[in-house]
Amino acid sequence: MKTEISFTIKELRELLNLEGVNSHCLIDSNLKEKLEQELNLMERPRRRIVELMLNFAEEKKSSPNQKSLKLLFNSRPTKIELNNKNDSINALYIQNNLDNLIEKIECSLLIVAIGFENILLNGLPKNENGQLKMIDWCRVPNENSLVYATGWCSHAARGLIADSQQQAYSVADQIYEDLNKINSTKNSIKKMSARTQIQQKLCSRGVEFINWDDWKYIDECERRMEIMSIETVPTDLRNLRACLVCSLVKTLHQFEMDGCDNCDRFLGIKGDIEKCVECTSANFDGMIAVCDHNDSWVSKWQRLNIPFGTFRKKFSSKLAFTIFGHLSQ
Repeated sequence: MKTEISFTIKELRELLNLEGVNSHCLIDSNLKEKLEQELNLMERPRRRIVELMLNFAEEKKSSPNQKSLKLLFNSRPTKIELNNKNDSINALYIQNNLDNLIEKIECSLLIVAIGFENILLNGLPKNENGQLKMIDWCRVPNENSLVYATGWCSHAARGLIADSQQQAYSVADQIYEDLNKINSTKNSIKKMSARTQIQQKLCSRGVEFINWDDWKYIDECERRMEIMSIETVPTDLRNLRACLVCSLVKTLHQFEMDGCDNCDRFLGIKGDIEKCVECTSANFDGMIAVCDHNDSWVSKWQRLNIPFGTFRKKFSSKLAFTIFGHLSQ
């Protein structure tokens, strides 16, 4: 099977470690050497994926009847050869993008992935390459209205789903900012919704408040806080977002080898007795995972951007209070 795909490290690890399957990443020797030289210069998420692929770059010996999995890179399918008798598949032709050599691979089954296709809506401008024309990273030129694009619609197919998700958040923030500028310029506060007018009045009076979406998020967090109790909380109720906690039952070794069930991108934080890891995934942005002396991961919560000492927490497990000193740095 040949396909063009994008993996998270967790998905790729599970695929390469399928039971009873001899997996091999076919990487050109020159490219492999270049990747090894640039490995330490890569960002941690990309470095982890490249390291995993390099670990499977050497083909292992296998028995004749053993199943095998080979991942081809820098190649594309060019032709499908059919059987003239029954229109079944005989072979697939693959062209190497590095040297343009074409390889014939005999096969009887070809699975076509859904893939990605960017179709422009009628009326939107195109650039010289036939792609969506952009003013900047998210805006599309249009005289009649504001038009925005995000993800693979605004640029070539690259990155993971989490990257597109994060860009969508950024575009939404930009739309909100642009609309606020328009409303301010036109002095159209009367045309704004009553909910927005109420928020503006509360802000002008210096009254702290939370909106309905924030309240639902807080309610969800409080339902998941059984393993800890809060003695005091910040005066700004919006910081209750930081109280989201989930239990982990992985050892430190399992955590480092297999990653987290919720995400796969981590940055190290300098610690002393306890070991801390900051999660940078889209699902748990800014969360902190803490393990005890036995390397048993016990809790995970979001770091607050407020001064140390503003709040206290009581844990069911015996964690030293020095951990707060590390997290506050």
